Amino acid sequence: MKFSKMEGTGMEKKTRVAIIGYGNVGKGVELAIEQNPDMELKVIFT
Repeated sequence: MKFSKMEGTGMEKKTRVAIIGYGNVGKGVELAIEQNPDMELKVIFT
């Protein structure tokens, strides 16, 4: 999993996330991202 710079201004800032590998942990990370409006899933590498 890789975290990158925040983008946007003010309250719009989101943390962009890439998932490398999509096993049990990757699925859990995807669910966590869906529940956090300040995070954005950019890509999944399998």
